[in-house]
Amino acid sequence: LIQHSRKALGAQATAQGSTCVMAAGVWPGVSNLMAAECLSVLDESPSCSRDPQRKAIFDFYTAGTGGAGAAVLAATFLILAEDATVVRGGEKGGAKPYAPKPEALGGPAAKFGPALAPKPVFRMNLLEPVSIADTFPSVTDAECF
Repeated sequence: LIQHSRKALGAQATAQGSTCVMAAGVWPGVSNLMAAECLSVLDESPSCSRDPQRKAIFDFYTAGTGGAGAAVLAATFLILAEDATVVRGGEKGGAKPYAPKPEALGGPAAKFGPALAPKPVFRMNLLEPVSIADTFPSVTDAECF
């Protein structure tokens, strides 16, 4: 299915200047893999500043559910029922879920490329802040919207 979708939609996405990462499951963690790759590239770059403090802010936008609407809706309500796990100053803690993204972090809307208008994003309790901070100790602040 993924190979078929990639072939069928790849040319259309390229023509529109879109970037798409397809993954199976509800929030399968592809963002962590992408962030890890970015951090690895930055760590290896001789021209990169070696700032000891880094922020990893994840913005999510679901453009469609691929037929999994009920699962996405149920998961969203469960996630919003608990404090969002965040990492601030290297310490793990909780924050109010469904709060708009603060201006200091580029909010309230997130930019997802030229093909989409900026979309409002809200804090959610996802696994990315803890796993990226555990994997890369130089990440001192992390949260998901």
